[in-house]
Amino acid sequence: DVSQLLIHMRDRCSVGDANAAIDVLLHVLQDGHFSTHQQMLPHFLEEMNTCLFNVVANEKEQEQTNNTVHCHKLSDIAFRLGKTQVQGPTVHDILASVAFLARNRADQFTPAILSSMVWGFACLSVQDGGLMSLAAAEIVNKINGFDHRQLSSTAWAFAKCGLWNNELASCIAAECKEQIVHFSPASLSNIAWAMAQWGVKEQDLMEAIAQEAINKRDVFDPASLAMTAWAYAMLQVRLDPVMQFISEESIKRMSFFKKQDLAHLAWAFASLKVQDSVALELLTEEVKKNMKGTQPPELANMAWAFSKMSTANDEIMQMLADEAAPLIGRFKTTEITMVTWAYGVSGRSHCALMSEIGDKVSQRLEKFSAAQIAHVAWGFGALNM
Repeated sequence: DVSQLLIHMRDRCSVGDANAAIDVLLHVLQDGHFSTHQQMLPHFLEEMNTCLFNVVANEKEQEQTNNTVHCHKLSDIAFRLGKTQVQGPTVHDILASVAFLARNRADQFTPAILSSMVWGFACLSVQDGGLMSLAAAEIVNKINGFDHRQLSSTAWAFAKCGLWNNELASCIAAECKEQIVHFSPASLSNIAWAMAQWGVKEQDLMEAIAQEAINKRDVFDPASLAMTAWAYAMLQVRLDPVMQFISEESIKRMSFFKKQDLAHLAWAFASLKVQDSVALELLTEEVKKNMKGTQPPELANMAWAFSKMSTANDEIMQMLADEAAPLIGRFKTTEITMVTWAYGVSGRSHCALMSEIGDKVSQRLEKFSAAQIAHVAWGFGALNM
């Protein structure tokens, strides 16, 4: 009974038994219980926030850690909150307490604790510089104890937060090469994505990822195919065998690609100049079928990609323009620049879209960089508009 659970949690908090209180919250956040308890979740979160706040206050006052909270429990909180994607000020307060308490328990960090904790923070886009710096140092020291899932999720987390350093990237890359045969398609795509986000072109690692991906081609899902293609394109690492395998497997699974996957695949194919006509035609048709509801980042990537593809035609560029025009107010400056450049390159002037772009650029001019303004101006000029 959810009411009894909440009463039990309050009792544990009132007597300072934070570990037991955390166990209740973890039970509520479990996959099988989350939907059932979701309505009461704010009450559990408030209790957890108060409980951890008191533990933090006590440790600050005594200037030493105590045994009321175990480090693996803190990691479990971050992981579960990240997995359920619960957001809000109370969650941020809980994670602030988790970060403070975890920083004082670095001696308890294990690979499992480190990977779960940074993954949870990254999933919720919460950055704690002190915790992440400490975690990075501990990861370097304990890298030999990480398995392939922990390596890929840790790399993904730091890349998602935009945090890294050469030592961290190098040691993760080296350990990944050692364990590459154990990587699943999801792990392979995650580590490739992280390297691309960091802009770290570890050629040996990318070649190892390519070979292992080819070996496991039959079990690659659409999201992993698209993410892997995007990573190689982002790093401008052209390995024909891996792009050929991605093209061939994408042909088999194209109808299962989500909008974001289609946008990533289109951008990668255009960037690396993939010439597989069958894959490009199928990709184009799938984008047309799934155009409605496409969001600004995907629309910008697709417009840029199709402006460079041989399969670009008036129909798909018109469909992209019709979908993008009402949403231009939600486009970032980089996305507006990409779209304007794309239509300038394609030589297709869609008046409604370009009019919306012109209005929004003039209203937000101070937010555009000089280079972006130059590209936008070039796009309008190329269309004689």
